[in-house]
Amino acid sequence: MFSTVIWDWNGTLLDDVDACVETGNAMLEARGMPALDTARYREIFTFPVIDYYRRAGFTFESETFEDVAAQYTSWYMERSRECRLFRDAIQALETLRGAGLTQILLTASHEDMLLAQLKAFDISRYFEAMVARKDALARGKAESARRLIRERGIDPRQTALIGDTEHDHDVADALGAACALVPRGHHGRGRLESRLNAPGRVVIADNLIEAAGWVIGNRGAS
Repeated sequence: MFSTVIWDWNGTLLDDVDACVETGNAMLEARGMPALDTARYREIFTFPVIDYYRRAGFTFESETFEDVAAQYTSWYMERSRECRLFRDAIQALETLRGAGLTQILLTASHEDMLLAQLKAFDISRYFEAMVARKDALARGKAESARRLIRERGIDPRQTALIGDTEHDHDVADALGAACALVPRGHHGRGRLESRLNAPGRVVIADNLIEAAGWVIGNRGAS
């Protein structure tokens, strides 16, 4: 069934939830607003990210979304220097490469941010393409995926997306691709279980090794 894997970056390969929570809390505290714990963050984080900011307490009455997003990007990048890949990331990438699957990296992050973060990790060789945002507003991930599929002639029916959020499922669904969701990133298991509406096309995996195994196990399915 599957010949191509599209990887999400933040919260899937890159373990950056703590960095995101701490950055968001620093911004909230600077504005005299209450901080969020990780559980609450996972409950309210969403796309488009402007909706997440509103849920966190931002009103945009005295500052624009663009200004808030720019500050977040600057503060997050400083904090994310400490981030690491999930421990099973390299093994999963190696497993899929060894099985002969094409691997693509797709992220809502800004292109400059992605390239800066990738410098710390020797993983670019695993990907035949890496697609990121050209602006800082984290919009249009599904459209980027559609363009990628179209330009590369990829059959979405033979494609699986590995991610960590409801949005990753939405992107896969928009493409007509399958999806493996790992509930240790920006969304918890409860939110992801609500997307188990297509047996054989959506699965929740406990880790990336299990996700990679599911992809490989479905290669011969009709």
